[in-house]
Amino acid sequence: MIDIRIVCTLDAKPAAESLMRLLTAEGHVVRLCYGRGSLAHIGEAAAAREAIILIWSANAPFSQYMDEWARAAPAARLIEIALTAAHPQ
Repeated sequence: MIDIRIVCTLDAKPAAESLMRLLTAEGHVVRLCYGRGSLAHIGEAAAAREAIILIWSANAPFSQYMDEWARAAPAARLIEIALTAAHPQ
């Protein structure tokens, strides 16, 4: 199974936790990072070679750390989920 890191803003945390439970039940190792504190884990995620799921919620497009995650994550390992129409193109 592949290791997965979910990154989101605080308003998407309930959705991220639900997704985390589903993926964990399937045998994946899942880590959840949210808020500005998630920036401390960018290097760790790159070194771990894990899949990165960015959840774009209503507040996410206005959060600088979400943009930083989107730029830092390798395209081959990046999954983006839009919970709002305001997600970046």
